[in-house]
Amino acid sequence: FYRDVIIPIDSKFPTELFSRYMEENEEKAKDEIYRKFADNVKALSFSISQKYIKPEKGTADFAIMFIPSDALYFECLRITDNPKRDELFESMLKNKVMLASPSTLFAFLSIIMMGMKQYKYYKHSKQIQEEAEKLKKHVDNFLKQYESSGEAIQKAESAYEVSRKHLDTIKSCADRITRVKTENESSADKEE
Repeated sequence: FYRDVIIPIDSKFPTELFSRYMEENEEKAKDEIYRKFADNVKALSFSISQKYIKPEKGTADFAIMFIPSDALYFECLRITDNPKRDELFESMLKNKVMLASPSTLFAFLSIIMMGMKQYKYYKHSKQIQEEAEKLKKHVDNFLKQYESSGEAIQKAESAYEVSRKHLDTIKSCADRITRVKTENESSADKEE
């Protein structure tokens, strides 16, 4: 289990056929044993695929065929690396079954777990990107409103300054009128 995903691992492997293949020296017999071995591995990988790969039930969309010996594992890789025989490897990939051995299983599972984490991040990154785009629109709208408010404040400030100048002018006129009235009253008092 990795978080909420089951990673299927099966340890079936035709070791007897593989041993016969490795011990055989005659080329024609060796090819015949290999065909049986390859057919057996293909059938096992198909069986593993059908039996264990069930994403709708919480499994990963692949399975691992565990080979109980590192020597067997590396021989299988060497065999599947043969251009005449890469159909075995292709068949396993088609069935979504991977090979692992005692020394590679932990590394393989670690890589799988990192990949699954990255996939989850990728799935959520699309949602995050959509939310970020919405946020950007809100920020853009806010900035427009903010700039518009700033312009309105500047206009109000400018209008205030103009009004203040007019008020100062009016006050100066009122002061002059008041002085004229006061001067007239003082002159009238002197005449009396």
